[in-house]
Amino acid sequence: MTEKLVYIIDASSLIEVERLVAKDFFSPLFKSLENLIQNGNLISHEEVLTELKRKDGTEGDIFKWAKKQKSFFKIIDELQLSKAKEILKTFKNLIDAGKKNNADPFVISLALIREKQQKLLQPKYTVVTEEKSKSNVNKPMIPDVCKHYNVECFDLNEFLKRELEMEIKIKNNR
Repeated sequence: MTEKLVYIIDASSLIEVERLVAKDFFSPLFKSLENLIQNGNLISHEEVLTELKRKDGTEGDIFKWAKKQKSFFKIIDELQLSKAKEILKTFKNLIDAGKKNNADPFVISLALIREKQQKLLQPKYTVVTEEKSKSNVNKPMIPDVCKHYNVECFDLNEFLKRELEMEIKIKNNR
């Protein structure tokens, strides 16, 4: 039996998707993402949706696409808020105090909380982000925090590679 994977995607990776497909929202990539969302294998946090909105307040194509994905963005609950606060006590500079949008601790807390809550199905929660580890104590990035909490974390390229391999395995087993 194959382990169920649930990917929690950061705004940086969604922005990269938009860049890669040059705003072709009829691309097979978007259909695959929508299928993953419908199957519960791709989620994000409502704070990520906020980060997708442009700084000038306008709604770009990726924001418009994302907000149509009703089951995609998970709302903040007390457990996530508590875990995000715990993360920020350990990694004080994970977020920039001056910025409005700071989804990073919520993306990580979502992975930690969901994995702990859903022991019956035993899905593996993985964070997808374009942020790179800097191993800088003064400015940690998502991969640094994920490593600390033993949460798998990789970029969009690895995500696409794994999903493509999974699709091939499924097709071969039919």
